[in-house]
Amino acid sequence: MTTMIYAHRGASGTYPENTMSAFQAAVLASADGIEFDIQLTKDGVPVVIHDETIDRTTDGRGAISDYTAAELARFNAAARYPHLAPERIPTLAEVLAWADTYPALLLNLELKAYGEDRSRVVAAVSQVLQETKGSNEIVVSSFDHIVLAHMKEAHPELEIAVLTMGPLFQPEKYIENLGATGYHLWSPFVTEPVIQDVQSAGVALRSFTVNDERQLRDFLSWGCTIFTDFPERAVKIRSELRLS
Repeated sequence: MTTMIYAHRGASGTYPENTMSAFQAAVLASADGIEFDIQLTKDGVPVVIHDETIDRTTDGRGAISDYTAAELARFNAAARYPHLAPERIPTLAEVLAWADTYPALLLNLELKAYGEDRSRVVAAVSQVLQETKGSNEIVVSSFDHIVLAHMKEAHPELEIAVLTMGPLFQPEKYIENLGATGYHLWSPFVTEPVIQDVQSAGVALRSFTVNDERQLRDFLSWGCTIFTDFPERAVKIRSELRLS
């Protein structure tokens, strides 16, 4: 029974989300993979940050798309954690280069469009993937399913996964028609029968974001791969359940 644990935006329950320290902490916690968000700067550089603006997670203000990559590097992505050293918003290239030193680490790249030209997002991310050519297994996910279709067309070898906040009608057919093989479903809609139905159709079901200890035990015992802000907690529970 495969019960993979992805650290959601790294070990974001205890470290600044989508930062190198959060990713390193996830590795130290023995997470199987990390999940992180990607969007483009003003000059078209893919950077790793969740929100459309830098307001919540840095000491700056404004939209990502209003700054070049060099300008974004001035801001502290660990500003809400005064006990930690300052950190820059990482670029996709930096994260992939770091991850390549951990070849068994699974990567989930979540693409954010935020009104951006979808083809521009796909082209920029594709260029970085081609330049890095790392050894990590990659899944590309998005709530924007058109972006996923474009990404699959550009990279047939990549696994793509549909992100949804609610259940899809006949998810297996929808996912197959999109060329996807992954279904990333919000945890309130995940039950053991749902997991069994989806997995029996050959689709990888992964659920987000699972942090509660009881829910972690349920999902892991059901054989559902999860995204969690607390990978150390999840790994400990999985070990107790003897599912690793």
